[in-house]
This record gives sequence, C-alpha cells and structure tokens, in this order.
Amino acid sequence: MDSTQFILVPYTFKHILRIGLLLFLLPNYIFSQKIENLKTEALGDNIVITYDIQGGDPGDFFNITIYSSHNNFNSPITKVSGDVGVNLKEGKGKRIQWEAKSELGNYKGSLTIEIEVKVVAPLSLKTQLAHVKRGKAIQLVWRGGDQNQKIKIELLKDGNVEGTIGTIANSGAYTWSVPAKQKTGKDYMLRLNGGKETTTSLAFAVHPKVPGWIKFGIPVALGTVAVLFIPKSSEGSETPSKLIGPPDILN
Repeated sequence: MDSTQFILVPYTFKHILRIGLLLFLLPNYIFSQKIENLKTEALGDNIVITYDIQGGDPGDFFNITIYSSHNNFNSPITKVSGDVGVNLKEGKGKRIQWEAKSELGNYKGSLTIEIEVKVVAPLSLKTQLAHVKRGKAIQLVWRGGDQNQKIKIELLKDGNVEGTIGTIANSGAYTWSVPAKQKTGKDYMLRLNGGKETTTSLAFAVHPKVPGWIKFGIPVALGTVAVLFIPKSSEGSETPSKLIGPPDILN
C-alpha cells in the first residue's frame, strides 16, 4: 500500500541565507496514518524532517521517498540522508536531513514537499482453510511480495506438488474453483511462489461436495422401516414371507 503526505513550504533562499528560518505548515490532508508526529525545522541551509512511522504488520518494511514541487514532483529529492530510502523499520524519532540549498540552486518561491510511503510486506497468505469442498469457489487473499512479480499458486499433497492452480499478477486476491473431480483427502496445502519469496498455507482437507451419508441416508432409513414390518409366524419365529412395506419400495 502506498500513501503520501504533503507539506506546504513558503520558501526562498533569502530566508535561508539571512535568517535561516523556514515556516512549515502542517499537512492539510493526510492520506494515511502510517506517518505521525511530522515536524520540520531549518538548520542553516538544510531542512530537517522528523517523524514516527507506525501501523505496520509484523515483518513489514517501509520505503520513504521525498519529492518537491520545484521540479513538479517529476523526480525524487536526491540530497537527503538519514531515515529515507528503502527497507526502513517501524519506529519513532525518524530523522531526514535535506541539503536544500545545494539541491535547489537559485530557486525562489513556495515549495510543496511530498513524502511517499510504500509498505514492503513479506509474502503471506491471509486465507487459511480447514477444509474445502469439490466444485466450490474459494477466495484466496494474500499480502506482500514484489508488485512487479507474478504469483504462482500451487496445490500440494503430502508435501508434493500436485498441480498449478494459476499464475497471475500480484493483485492480492484470486478465486480458486476447486475441481469437481479433485481427489478427496487430508494434508493438502497451498503454496504461493513470488519468485524471490514463497509462502505455504496450513494443511487442509478436500471433502466431497455432498457427503456420502446424505446421498444414502434416505434409502437406509426406508430399509430400516421395511425391516420393522417383517411378520412373524404363529410359533413366534420369523418367516421368509413377503415383506410388508411401502408398495413402491418392497413390490
């Protein structure tokens, strides 16, 4: 997931060179709450941005990129150091220093600084199954992985690859139509392969679409009723005479 915060910066080099002070306004719109406690200050010709980054899931990393309106946000600011770049961990008291005068040259006027946050999550399957039924559609949901890498979904049985369910773009979701003739049994698993990463589900079972006891329940019940109608002889023993029961069953 990507998010962006904007900071409006009334800025001129005269302010930096003569008084070394910039006025930063709080963001007037926040797209995400991943970045909190955003503060800025001027230190000579540099701008320092401090922030907290919160709200990620365990194992998440964050890529932080800064853009400026001086080039219409066409390319990131380059003369930055500190807690900016790729694979940053969640935490408080993050600090970025931007060599603003060195990068902007003779630019004068107001600036809008854009801070872009990209969550880099490990590939993980969110959908966990206890069992599935043949002929049913199952919604599989996952997160993470390389957005530019396709995801290969495989069906495993007893740890061995039984087949490939599909190879799709990393959209985070896929509808799996369980084949009507899929072999039933236990110890099935799903494996998602994203090229650099793989993740495997917990074991689950494949069940018939209609349980066998439902299919044969009615005939068994009628058979039980028919047995109850077996007549007995006068001596008290059972006779092999014709069963008495529903005509459409026993005739």
